[in-house]
Amino acid sequence: MKISFKASIALLLSIVMLITMLLTGCNVKNSNEGNENQSTTKSTATTTETTLDETTVEETTALDLTHTHAPSSKWYCDETYHWNVCSAKNCTEELHKSAHIYDSKNKCTECWYRKDTELKFLLLINEYVVSGYTGSSPTVVIPSHYKGKPVGGIGNSAFEDCESLKSIVIPDTVTRIGNNAFCFCSGLTSIKIPDRVTSIGDFVFCGCPALTSITISDSVTSIGLWAFNFCDDLTSITVEEGNSRYHSTGNCLIETATKTLILGCKNSVIPDDGSVTSIDDYAFSTSRSITSITSITIPDSITSIGDYAFSGYDSLASVYYSGTPAEWSGITIGSYNSNLINATLYYYSATQPTDTAYNYWRYVDGVPAPW
Repeated sequence: MKISFKASIALLLSIVMLITMLLTGCNVKNSNEGNENQSTTKSTATTTETTLDETTVEETTALDLTHTHAPSSKWYCDETYHWNVCSAKNCTEELHKSAHIYDSKNKCTECWYRKDTELKFLLLINEYVVSGYTGSSPTVVIPSHYKGKPVGGIGNSAFEDCESLKSIVIPDTVTRIGNNAFCFCSGLTSIKIPDRVTSIGDFVFCGCPALTSITISDSVTSIGLWAFNFCDDLTSITVEEGNSRYHSTGNCLIETATKTLILGCKNSVIPDDGSVTSIDDYAFSTSRSITSITSITIPDSITSIGDYAFSGYDSLASVYYSGTPAEWSGITIGSYNSNLINATLYYYSATQPTDTAYNYWRYVDGVPAPW
């Protein structure tokens, strides 16, 4: 049987892909011109044959305990199709690929994709980035692919000032989020940073007052200036385990190597294990007055507090410091922290102090309380 040159090239590329799969864990057996290479597996195998003139290529995919081409739980999609990929590590086999079927709200009835012609894309060599959005839908789903190429990023200011946006689904193909991408999206309530994102730009979620939770994946190695600041309703900050640069403890975002608390929220507890020595500029700042916070506890590991660190905590009345008066006087406190400085300062004492020159505190049922 004669086939075209294009088909020959496609077959050769398939052979290369099979060899690659063999090296990365997929059990594939190639046989060329009738020469069979035996491969033993612990269970049965599925075999197909493709013939090119007198050359036969036999593809054998072992269905053993380590690789059954089981589909992943996540959907991948473009503007036309959706599919799963094989859940085996390093295998990119596409499974269950089919066209979208939309309901009355332009949402696919099988996957999470919503048809939205108001997303704008910009082609950058081998991938697209989301460059803008002109719609008013409360939920936006960014496709993993567009016109046959992956969507690899969200551009600068792509959704800036989009007040109608309440939730955004970002695909795993995205590796970076540009400056101001979601800045001043006043209705956005939560965000999950996908597993492949490595870079979050400046002011990305700055000024999103309805944002209550953020989850940062273990792949993120760069977070820009004030990326999550002035999110007044934020109550949960989580960095996934395994991140090499950042971690979270007590709802605090911490740069591990520098021991800098980058971001806190009204539910934060500053860790007292020595993992934080400085509180960054604007770390706890809010865009409006927070009256529910009347006290904070600062560990004796702190050596510096940045400018505007607690700006907006206008009802702050008590500061419980776990160190001594001498240690407190050694802390560098930046500008515009009058609410912190003017609050009543208490020093920790496990026993009833006899010193009346200073105020002291201890724990009562796990809660700081003055002596």
